[in-house]
Amino acid sequence: MKGRKPGVAGVCQALGWFAARVGIALMGVWALATLGLGAYVLAPLYSGVCFGDARFWRHHRQFVPGTLQVWTFLGRIAFQSDYRSMTSFMQWRDWWDAPRSGPDLRLVRVQPDWSHGVRSCGSCARCCTQISCPMHVAATGLCGIYGSALWNYFPCGRYPATQAQIAFYECPKWEVITVHPQQQRAA
Repeated sequence: MKGRKPGVAGVCQALGWFAARVGIALMGVWALATLGLGAYVLAPLYSGVCFGDARFWRHHRQFVPGTLQVWTFLGRIAFQSDYRSMTSFMQWRDWWDAPRSGPDLRLVRVQPDWSHGVRSCGSCARCCTQISCPMHVAATGLCGIYGSALWNYFPCGRYPATQAQIAFYECPKWEVITVHPQQQRAA
């Protein structure tokens, strides 16, 4: 379990992260089961989790497109094996890991010719536009949920984790760190 404290405190911490993910997932199930109407009933909660802002009236136009995007995401996972295999957060072990606001730098690194630094994607938004994410704000080029609980606990905050993800989104920023067998044995 990456990023957790040792011992009982670490187990409790991991249980908290798992419970948060399950809670967010159950909110998603509620919204999907009610065809998006459930998001309006619990609007301040949804808005707080998704946008980091409980003032839902500022974000209510995103509820229906967001619900449709979740359906699309689940459809890809259910029916596209290549998409399902690269979606690392779907592995249960990841649900116990600390929330992330960026990739695991033990697995990936910034390409040498990337000029925008580790924390910036510059003007690139391929990971958003490739899947037509409704949370991407085209006018600013920024993500509308960046830094929220939804971002940090689920795929966006962990992207990328594998070469398959980098290839799928045609990401010019990241590359997987290749570990040679001799290095693995030494570790």
